[in-house]
Amino acid sequence: MKKLTDGNIQKTFFLFAIPLVLSGLLTQAYNTVDTIIAGKYLGEAGLAAIGATSLFITFISSLFTGYLVGFSIYLSKLFGAGEFAKIRRGVYINTVICTIAAVSISVMVIVFHEPLFDLLNIEEEIRDDTFKYFSIYMSGFFLLQLSANGTYTLGALGDSVFPFIMSLVSAVINIVGNILSVAVFGLGVAGLALSTVVSAGVVGICFAVRFSRSIGLLIVDKKKLPRSFIEIKEGLPYSLPTILQQASIYVAGFVLSPLINVTGSAAIASYVVTSQILTIHNHIYQISLRTVSTYSSQCLGTDNTVSEKRKMLSRGVRVGYLQATLFVLVVLIPCIIFPEFVSSLFFSGNDDAESMKLAVTFIRVFLPFVLINIINSLFHAFFRGVKAMKLLIFATVFGSAIRIAASVPLTKTYGINGFYVGMIIAWIIEAVVIFGIYKSKIWMPDELKLPKKS
Repeated sequence: MKKLTDGNIQKTFFLFAIPLVLSGLLTQAYNTVDTIIAGKYLGEAGLAAIGATSLFITFISSLFTGYLVGFSIYLSKLFGAGEFAKIRRGVYINTVICTIAAVSISVMVIVFHEPLFDLLNIEEEIRDDTFKYFSIYMSGFFLLQLSANGTYTLGALGDSVFPFIMSLVSAVINIVGNILSVAVFGLGVAGLALSTVVSAGVVGICFAVRFSRSIGLLIVDKKKLPRSFIEIKEGLPYSLPTILQQASIYVAGFVLSPLINVTGSAAIASYVVTSQILTIHNHIYQISLRTVSTYSSQCLGTDNTVSEKRKMLSRGVRVGYLQATLFVLVVLIPCIIFPEFVSSLFFSGNDDAESMKLAVTFIRVFLPFVLINIINSLFHAFFRGVKAMKLLIFATVFGSAIRIAASVPLTKTYGINGFYVGMIIAWIIEAVVIFGIYKSKIWMPDELKLPKKS
């Protein structure tokens, strides 16, 4: 466990972020491997089957991510203030609540999958494979959320190394499982989902052992458990706004999903590939910027003067932006230089030529705009850290509304490329708005405001 407010900020940010970024890349690796194996062994049909519900799964996952991000900010503040008893109780209760919620949602969406598939406009020829993948994946959804819970909780307490190790373990299990289940045993898309669930289960157990033995966060006397759930109540002002904020980001994709699912198998297959490529880049800077959230929250919990806190926060924003951009460029530059090679990793041959062409176009034309979206994620992370949630929600809801308004007519007219144009328009507009909010300082809480001179 580490306080990010101690020592040289550049060194501290870098050492804290490196394991986080590598952990995030490894976590994303098995999703990418799913896509690669599906493309190589199952073709466009396999890609379409795992991609048909991907936006819905991402939307549901975003609700949990939003909650965990917000609650981790609350834990960071408790850690900065040295309230370790509250941390122990809060983590225990939070784990139980997240597990119950994940299981309940999984049961509901599996039972009512037919109306959901109708809503998403999933074509009949891929429905059987889509259900195989979707039902197995959602059956293990609670395990995926337990793993995420462990990652965010330890990150809030300054431990980014153990989550990295767990991501490595998960990636290895998933990759080996994918190869065996699909290439050797011929289980198809069901094998891809099964490997993901098994790897999440193993990692979830490891996190539980880590908490109970090393940190002791889950060793709680049941007789002393607070019936009032005070830590959850205190965490809600952090977590509820981030749920809304995350949902507003991904609801646009969910709303637009039916439009994508009627653009044809080639476009759907290319979208599955491009979304993986985009998600890798997004993960890099979003996870790197968790440093800004943790740092900002810990700043508020310190006993520094108001002027010192303001200077620290300003430095955190600058260092966080530079760090995130540098991390992204390491991956972005090779992709832009070699788009054909990157796309070919996901496709099996000439039969997928149309899908591959669409993927190459995305990398060359649209992918570089992630540099704009870093600005949005930077201030999302910062505003979460300083608890400026109303402004954060406004900016993201506004961005999502712009994306839907632009993407609906563009997707209908220009297909999948129109969808990407709408996304970029929303990124640019939101970046302008959120930067203006930051410069205006209307986000600043009362505790950071300097007293007026008489």
